[in-house]
Amino acid sequence: MDNRWVVPHNLELLKKYQAHINVEYVNKSRLLKYLCKYVNKGPDQANVIFERIKKGQDAPINDQTRDIDEIKEYLDCRYICEQDALWRLLGYEIHYHWPPVERLPVHLPLMNLIKIKKEAKLRDVISDPKNQKTMLTEWFVANKEYNDAKDLTYCEFPLRWRWDESNKKWIKRCHGFKIGRLYYVHPTEGERFYLRMLLMIVKGATSYVDLRTYNGITYQTFKEACAARGLLNDDNEWYKTFQEATNWATASQLRNLFTTMLTYCDLKDETQFFEKNWTKMIDDIEKQLKLKYYPINYTPTEAELQDVLLQELEDIFCKNGQHIENYKLPRRSTQHVLDTTNRLIQEELNYDIKRLEEEANKLYLKLNKEQKEAFHTIIDSVINNKSQFYFITGHGGTGKTFLWNTIVSYLRAKKK
Repeated sequence: MDNRWVVPHNLELLKKYQAHINVEYVNKSRLLKYLCKYVNKGPDQANVIFERIKKGQDAPINDQTRDIDEIKEYLDCRYICEQDALWRLLGYEIHYHWPPVERLPVHLPLMNLIKIKKEAKLRDVISDPKNQKTMLTEWFVANKEYNDAKDLTYCEFPLRWRWDESNKKWIKRCHGFKIGRLYYVHPTEGERFYLRMLLMIVKGATSYVDLRTYNGITYQTFKEACAARGLLNDDNEWYKTFQEATNWATASQLRNLFTTMLTYCDLKDETQFFEKNWTKMIDDIEKQLKLKYYPINYTPTEAELQDVLLQELEDIFCKNGQHIENYKLPRRSTQHVLDTTNRLIQEELNYDIKRLEEEANKLYLKLNKEQKEAFHTIIDSVINNKSQFYFITGHGGTGKTFLWNTIVSYLRAKKK
């Protein structure tokens, strides 16, 4: 038994029906949606048991386990009342949708979806010209061939034209209509998101180039075309946000904030935003480059700092499933070659050697007899490349961490 309403005396019902009862208390704003789903879930369900089992006949046996299969003793049925059964027998409509809706795909050039059957050959799929035809590409064709089609946007096109799926073409309607709805595109998809914005307002486009053209100027990207049409807000809000963050955030945190803004905040001019803020994201990078060439008094150039910054940003984009080339940012300099060695090893080697030597000496003088014995044994193994496994145990406060810090300081001072 399944009861979806508040029942005050649950124990009484359990005793009366000897069954599982699911009690739910609806106290959310989604109550109407829940009730609508509950009311329209279909006919009531009933369990039916065959009388032959009650008459002592053999119960169904599972051949694999040789056990009585209680599930097969019951039939899972749907109960339909007389009126509902008569309605269905007469063939009346059970439900209908109004108004009719046509879902319209949004895709970049040659990036449309294709359904491939299991037995289909890839060569035949590629050579079939129908696979390159979509509602969007044929909208371009219809605008070329028919002057009266140019008065409609892609979204409005199903009002007067219908899609012939078999022939992959738009045909002018004689009667009826449909409302066009473009598939949702997330802002993180970049150019496809801005293409969707243009398809909502541009009429009579005959190609992707027409969509990128405004007032006689053809822009390189759909985003630039959206900006020229005034579809994007200015970036003052994001400049102020980033400037406020520079008062408390580290350079690493600023780089993460920068990538987040590019991904989700629809910046109008990504290049200008980078040019004005890139110097605020390199404090730690500049320090690492100076330590890398220590004791030489090295001063990194702007090109080198920017290249390393762009590499850091590219890594963050990759971790979030994005690519830096999807955004209009500067490219790394071809003259400057980045150090491609392991970054973790670089960080372990970028220490002040003199300070570590002094620290290791001070720590070593404080070791007791057992700690010194362990220290020399482990250091000898490292220096002579003898692969060994060591386990140091003891109660809390007996100096295990102190010994380990002494060993690590010594090895780092030796650039190990």
